[in-house]
Amino acid sequence: MQTDSLWEGFAKSIPDKGALEVLIRVQVFDNSDLSPLAEAAVEVYGNQSTLASSKAGKDGVVMVTFLYHPGTWVIITATKQGFVTNSAPWHASRIPLYASVSLYLLPPAACQPDPV
Repeated sequence: MQTDSLWEGFAKSIPDKGALEVLIRVQVFDNSDLSPLAEAAVEVYGNQSTLASSKAGKDGVVMVTFLYHPGTWVIITATKQGFVTNSAPWHASRIPLYASVSLYLLPPAACQPDPV
């Protein structure tokens, strides 16, 4: 019986960490030729609000940092003028050591049928 109360006291003393900072590498590509898409805007949404936003560099890569509650879903979105916006859902049950998401944007010409 002594050990039960010891474990109860120990379990109660572990703090709830709540939201922790997460770093995700987001790569944005032109879907027509698979080249990196420079200056694409990347946003992370969760719980109906923007958690982070940034722009990709010349290599189409951006490192996005935001506060994250493990197990919850977020939406990662990439946009660029002249391209069709793309999004991907993301979640992790634990805080990841490394996370990467790739998004491929279609140019408008790729979405239209060829003229006959």
